[in-house]
Amino acid sequence: MKIVLFGDSLTARHEGLDKPMINAHLEPHFPEHQIRNKGVSGDTTNDAMKRLQKDVIAEQPDLVVIQFGSNDSSAHKHVPREMYKANLEQMVKAIGPDRCILVTPPPVDEDKQTQRSNQVIEAYGEALKEVVAEFNTGFADLYDAFIKQTDMKTALKGQDDDGLHYGEAGYKVVEQTLVPVIRERLQTLPERNLSLFERVRSWFA
Repeated sequence: MKIVLFGDSLTARHEGLDKPMINAHLEPHFPEHQIRNKGVSGDTTNDAMKRLQKDVIAEQPDLVVIQFGSNDSSAHKHVPREMYKANLEQMVKAIGPDRCILVTPPPVDEDKQTQRSNQVIEAYGEALKEVVAEFNTGFADLYDAFIKQTDMKTALKGQDDDGLHYGEAGYKVVEQTLVPVIRERLQTLPERNLSLFERVRSWFA
């Protein structure tokens, strides 16, 4: 099966590895599956919608992990909360709810981040949860997982030490949060319906 990771820099980052660090943490758990990384640094959901057809639909994935919101909720790239929610809804409709896992944007170290606040990030996470409830998609609460860390600031520290882009400790949190959800979702996947993807392509035409 093919799993697509669709996200922003938190999906794309290598953090010193020769591959995206999220892949390095997920692939050992799913050796029989192909994991394709489609993260693009700086992306909001508006940017993601422009590449959804090419980077996701055209891949004909069995499962898509969707993680956006860190940029949508920022002051300098702001996408209104309702537009963020609407974009997520369109993604889910295009891919199919059974094949989606939506991931809340994680918190930041506010001592190091001037363009983001955890209060706003949490509000965007609540919008994402509304989409999960509406479509019954898979769900991973990364925001909650980081907040519950004994030392969240250490978990959020990466090579850049900017309070947003985490390293090994942070991706371990991602691994612990995502792996059980991916496993559960893979077990409940419907049979692939190729005609669905043909219909979806026409939706973008």
